[in-house]
Formats: sequence, structure tokens, C-alpha cells
Amino acid sequence: MILTCYYDLRYQPNTFDFAIFLAGANAYRKKLQAIGLEIKIINPDYKKKTGDNRTFYQEDEESWKFYNTVLKLPDLLPGVISISLLKEIPRLVNLPSYPPPLNEVKGNTLSYSSYSEALKEKYKFFHSLGFLKKKFFEYPEAFQCFVAPNDLQGMIKEKYGENYISISLRNKLFQPLRNSNIESWNDICDYVSSKGFQPIILPDFEDYFNAQSFKKINYPVADEAVLDLGLRMAFYQNARHNLAINDDATSHLLLCSKASYSIFKWIVPGISSCSAEYHRNINNLKFGEKIWFMQDTQFLLWADDSKDFVIEHLKTLFMNYK
Repeated sequence: MILTCYYDLRYQPNTFDFAIFLAGANAYRKKLQAIGLEIKIINPDYKKKTGDNRTFYQEDEESWKFYNTVLKLPDLLPGVISISLLKEIPRLVNLPSYPPPLNEVKGNTLSYSSYSEALKEKYKFFHSLGFLKKKFFEYPEAFQCFVAPNDLQGMIKEKYGENYISISLRNKLFQPLRNSNIESWNDICDYVSSKGFQPIILPDFEDYFNAQSFKKINYPVADEAVLDLGLRMAFYQNARHNLAINDDATSHLLLCSKASYSIFKWIVPGISSCSAEYHRNINNLKFGEKIWFMQDTQFLLWADDSKDFVIEHLKTLFMNYK
């Protein structure tokens, strides 16, 4: 049995929320004991890519995100059998499907228009960790499902070795309160280096194309992992530990993997989507809690990325490495 997953961009976001959606689909696959996933991405507004990555991003950010996020994320999910881009709305739904139909299906066929119309106000729940916990609590391992291709893991290991700690930064115009404290991270990298680990910087792509604030930190940069999700995932998997700011690209990949990580600024005063109330309502998390599928070497830090706080956290981590 194959489970068909429909991601309809008329109703669903062109963002890294797709990662949580795919993890939920993987959990539903395990629940049904399906052998694999077929991913169908529905995008009637599809535009053919032109130009190089830098030019394409500057001219058409939404299309860039589509090509480099939505089309690439399924490659990191081992259970995926096929990925299809549909520029026209399907006539029928392939059953079983994810999201599952809201109403019982009579017979063996279901109209796609009826299926999607019924779901259009409900799709947001399939990006909610709180909702997915209620549905798939029995399959926590299914949510840590993203894995880089073996050849990319080999490339990263050959270039960087295995004794590095990744530093994923954020510097965006959108919600700047969520951005990294660059001055803190310069000192943090010095501390990491003093303990015998190599800090390697991973900027976000907006900063990489524009202000390049990451250059204030005098440590190596993983340029190849900025734009390529497979290399980014391999970079995270191969790291001794990953230090990150709560940012969509970074957080979603780390949360949906078995990599070792610490994500700072899980809450940010003044940002509703990074508030304790939001995490309680959407992710079913009380202040200070972890997500139900996280492991012992994975941490959510409900605090700012001040130098003193991060270094105190690292002291505890490094004690456990010895």
C-alpha cells in the first residue's frame, strides 16, 4: 500500500512548514503500515526557474522558496517513492491520502475538489505539533525522519571532519527581534574553539545575499550549505553539536532529524508566533518543555542568545562529551 500526500499551495504555505507536514505524513504512513509515500505538490501558479540562485532570489523570492524548499524537502525523507509537481488540479484523490479526508469515503473514489474544499480551513492543523501529537503520539520516531543522502554526508565529512560545532545565525528584515546577537556569537565561537571544537558558521540565505553580518565573526563559513538543503542536512547530521537561533529553515530541519542541537530564542518578547502562549496553543508546550519526540541531546532554550547564557549551556554540554 502506498500513501499519497497532497500539498496544495492554493491553501498551504510556501514555507518550511512543509517539513512538519511531511513528518506528519510519515507518521500517518507508519500508522497505516504503508510501504512508502507519493508526494504530489499542487501549484497552478508554477513558474519555470530562470537565472542563477542569487538573481532568482532577488527577482522572485516566492518562486525561489518554492524551488529550494518545497521541491527539495521530500528528498530528505527516506520513505518517499516519488515526487510530482502538478500544474493542474487533479480530478480524483489517490486513496489512502494525507491529509486524510474529513468525511468517510463511500466507495473507492473521491473527487479532489470535494476533498480539498472540505480541508481548506483545516490544513493549518497539519503544521501544528500539538494537533499532530494528539493524532500520532504512538509514533514519535516518525517525526525525526529527515536524513541527508549518503553521498552528501560523505562530502561534508571529508571537508569538515567530525569535530565541529555548527552555528546557524539569523539576520532578516522580517521580525528583526528574532535575529541573532552577532556580538554574542563572536565570543561564543571563541569559547567553542578554546574547548577544542571547530566553530563553523551557517548564515541564513537573506543575510548571505544582502548585509552579510556573519562576516563580523572570524570563523569558517559553510557556503555550500546555505542554499542546498541536502548539504545543509548533512552539515547538521555530521556536526558534533548544532547551535541555532529559532528560525524556520534551521528549526524545522533540526526538529525533524536525529541531529544533536540547541535552539535558542524559542520565545521572543513582542513576537506573537514566538510567545509562550503560541507554543502552548499550537505546539502543546508548557514553558520550558521539550517537544514530545525530542531526544536527550536535543534542547529548546526558552531564553535569549546572550553570551553568558549560551556559554553556561555549553559548559554542561562539553562536560558530557568527556
